[in-house]
Amino acid sequence: MTTTEQRLDAITRGDTWQLDVTYTSDGDITGAAITATWRDADDGIVFTRRNLAAGGSAAECAITNGPSGLFSVYVVAANTTALSIKSGGTATLQYDVQVTLVTGPVRTVLAGTQVIRGDVTR
Repeated sequence: MTTTEQRLDAITRGDTWQLDVTYTSDGDITGAAITATWRDADDGIVFTRRNLAAGGSAAECAITNGPSGLFSVYVVAANTTALSIKSGGTATLQYDVQVTLVTGPVRTVLAGTQVIRGDVTR
């Protein structure tokens, strides 16, 4: 199993969005714990999203089709509004998404960077 290095599309600070992932290397992921974390190299962890099995909620992250390896990570406005980005500026966050299978193994299925653009409204 290899981790997919992926630069996620840029988003604007304060936007809501969804990351849909298909992970099939280990088959059925029903009951797995999903954890997605974004980190700023200077400020540490910016936000973490978890599903129920990882101590989070279905509003943060959810397995949408376990037998097919499909899950979604939901990011809300509050996750990025506190970032200090000047209007017209950007912040680059590192992230990874891990799946902990019910049998115990932990798999980092995605990792990379994501640019957050400063907004004018807030």
